[in-house]
Amino acid sequence: MDAVRRRIGCDHLLLTLGEHGMALQSPGRHQLIPTAAARSVYDVSGAGDTVTAVLALLDRKSTRLNSSHRT
Repeated sequence: MDAVRRRIGCDHLLLTLGEHGMALQSPGRHQLIPTAAARSVYDVSGAGDTVTAVLALLDRKSTRLNSSHRT
């Protein structure tokens, strides 16, 4: 992931891993973000887009992406 992140020239690379959560690659750090425990799921369409939008907003607000979720 780090090689891809550097090749495309971005600071952070987020990969969705389906039921296995997400992987976030930042300079010098690779972090697996687990999925949340689902209570009841009605519609998952757009869920990945929502997560990406929130992380982009946090990045613009200079919030550390590595500390912006609960594990």
